Amino acid sequence: MAGMSDPNLVDLITYDPSRDEIAVIMIADTPWSDAAVIEQMVAKLDAYVHFIKDGSLVRRFPHAIGKSIRIQIDCASPPSGRPAAVIAQAQKLLSDRGIGIAVNVIMH
Repeated sequence: MAGMSDPNLVDLITYDPSRDEIAVIMIADTPWSDAAVIEQMVAKLDAYVHFIKDGSLVRRFPHAIGKSIRIQIDCASPPSGRPAAVIAQAQKLLSDRGIGIAVNVIMH
């Protein structure tokens, strides 16, 4: 898994049977306070949206056809400040494209 440092690599793809939804997961391995985190996150979100919208997801995983799709950001702590605002803005923009965004805080 590449985490935020490699925007062109999808970190993980899973299926959530309780929601009948595909989760395209981004590992946020950079602290939210890092100055570069917003730039890295936006680049990775753009790459993920392209992966989903250009058909690459369903070409690689045909069972994703017809399923709801969410981009999930797995992180060690909840985003706050500017990163949280960027995620909220992305949620609004992507909901119009049929893509959800979820933040999943993983406790250690």
